[in-house]
Amino acid sequence: MTLYRRELRRILKSLVFLLTLAGMLLFAYTQGVFPSDSVISKPEANKSYGMKASNDPQLIMPEAAEHLYGQFRANEYITYPKGFYKKVRLSQAK
Repeated sequence: MTLYRRELRRILKSLVFLLTLAGMLLFAYTQGVFPSDSVISKPEANKSYGMKASNDPQLIMPEAAEHLYGQFRANEYITYPKGFYKKVRLSQAK
């Protein structure tokens, strides 16, 4: 047991361990792992706090039709085959 304690003291005092520990603490601090001291305030009325996606068809459909018409005029259609962005141009035959 004394050999274990002696080896543990050597490891804890080694420069490599201390640098690794300092690096891990710095990484955790920069990633926001430790709780911050900031206080969350109550939201104020009639103030903008970002954007929210709309589900209203009267807002979505005209915008989608305008976007599709723009693609038709440019003859460039955006598709996402297998999750990748791709522009498709139609030939005269199509």
